Amino acid sequence: VVTTGLSGSTITGGIVVTSCQILATYGNLQMPWPSESSGLFESIQFTLLDGRSFGVECVLGNEALAMYAARFALTYTVFTIFALMHILSKVLPLFSSSVSAWDWKKTLNSVGAFMQVLFISLVGIVVMPMQCYSHPNGLRSVVSFQQVLCFEGGLHTSLVFLAAALMGTVIVPFMVAICIAAWKAPAASRQKGGDSLVIICFRFLFYRFRPDCWWWGIPFCFRQLAIAFTPTVAGTDSNVQMMLIASILSVYLVFLGINWPWKSLELNLVDLVCVKLLLFIAVSAGSFMDVTKETPSHENLLLFFLITIIVANCVLVFYAFIVMLRKGVRGDFGFKYPRKKTVKQFAREWRSLCAYHKVIDLDTCVTWLRNMSDYDRYTIDTAISIGQAYGMSGERKLIGRDLPS
Repeated sequence: VVTTGLSGSTITGGIVVTSCQILATYGNLQMPWPSESSGLFESIQFTLLDGRSFGVECVLGNEALAMYAARFALTYTVFTIFALMHILSKVLPLFSSSVSAWDWKKTLNSVGAFMQVLFISLVGIVVMPMQCYSHPNGLRSVVSFQQVLCFEGGLHTSLVFLAAALMGTVIVPFMVAICIAAWKAPAASRQKGGDSLVIICFRFLFYRFRPDCWWWGIPFCFRQLAIAFTPTVAGTDSNVQMMLIASILSVYLVFLGINWPWKSLELNLVDLVCVKLLLFIAVSAGSFMDVTKETPSHENLLLFFLITIIVANCVLVFYAFIVMLRKGVRGDFGFKYPRKKTVKQFAREWRSLCAYHKVIDLDTCVTWLRNMSDYDRYTIDTAISIGQAYGMSGERKLIGRDLPS
């Protein structure tokens, strides 16, 4: 499907909002950021739905439970607004024929889109009572509510109860639902296409990605989940926390480069650049970190990484040696493709496809190409170039002259 200007702008906006949420998460780590950077981090705390960015304390005061309950209730308030708007859309057509009622499946899709864009913020609300720092006397306080002692009963128990309720009624059901939807999507699409219940209700999960990477919304959400939980790990050891964030982003970046999942080249580049810049910031943050108090643990971790890379290189050299022994010095290196069919079957499918496209009229072919995304047209162009290299020389120019502009 062609990526329209509105669709591309919306997806780009979602990527930018997600990047701002990760930056705001950086600001929540216990690090001695420079004053200029701290001001920037504070200015984007609103992306994490921080009530202090909206002046909520002017209404509720600084009472921890009231402040947290306001953020807790925000998610359910949005759900209620969607439900009321859906009901209202059913009532208004009774008075005006120009108003159409909302489809409940599309309403669910809108709720899911809201959840996915603000997922880090919602998980951040859950983990807030768990982010604690230590006092010299051995007690610990919640970072966001310093008057609340961690795991000392009373007020903190109430905060943890609200966090568990939000986790159990919103975050976990959402993650389970999108995993089931991604699992069922291929079969549902084959049976009913775009009219499938799964495709309509979970369009937010699929429409941003190429058809062969329909599942990318799952690792994307798990990345958000892991980053949001990072501030709760290792207490006030910002070295460990930043290393975890860098590890999560690095793994994501590797698979982003392998799959290139977004449905246009520009969107892939936007995500790539944003993640890379976030990694640069994480690395640069090491200049401002205090010396860790967990030196033995970090030494062991460094040793683990060194051993891992040495073992990985040894395995790669051994693999190359085995391949050369089995296939000879001129044999193919690496896994053969296609993996689940013979080359003869692959050739038969290719010839059938070529024969089919040869008999369809030119206008139909032009319509198909115009309706494809730029990424898919680029893939077809690459296939034509490869075909030329194996005996189709001259055909591409002939096709280019025949196609209307």
